[in-house]
Amino acid sequence: MVGISLTFDCELLTPRCRIDIFINEPYTGVRAPSHSFIRYCIVGVGNTLIDFTLYSTLTRGWIFWKEHYLIANGISFLVVVTWSFFWNKNWAFQQKSGGYAAQYLKFVMSTLGGIAIAQGILYSGVEFLGLHDIITKLIAGPFVMSWNFIMYRWWAFHYPGNVPSPTATM
Repeated sequence: MVGISLTFDCELLTPRCRIDIFINEPYTGVRAPSHSFIRYCIVGVGNTLIDFTLYSTLTRGWIFWKEHYLIANGISFLVVVTWSFFWNKNWAFQQKSGGYAAQYLKFVMSTLGGIAIAQGILYSGVEFLGLHDIITKLIAGPFVMSWNFIMYRWWAFHYPGNVPSPTATM
């Protein structure tokens, strides 16, 4: 049985959002990866909206950015990094410990891996397959999302309390 409770009471730059997922499994003392993944996906929706809005504004508003769509994509992607770090650290992965600088560096490095994947797919889709750039960005999304989740959970926000036990399921 799964129950979802959503309370949304967010003040400026202070996440006070709560999603509770109740799964009939023995309590292991470790938050199952599915909890973090659902929260990560919710943060990702916001990231995607910001990314697409900025990218579309740049490439549809100025000829320069339309012609240099890869640079526009890079700018858009990097703007979302700080927003994404804050929400992923504090809410999705609930990593409350300090070490902001080290975590941010790992987060940015992980995200750069994601942008490399996105850029490769975007370039290949537009230049070799003749696909529309927006369609190609949509195709790249699940690949980047998977990469980023794995890297954030197991490297950027890794701490002993988030290592799943052998009985926890993904």
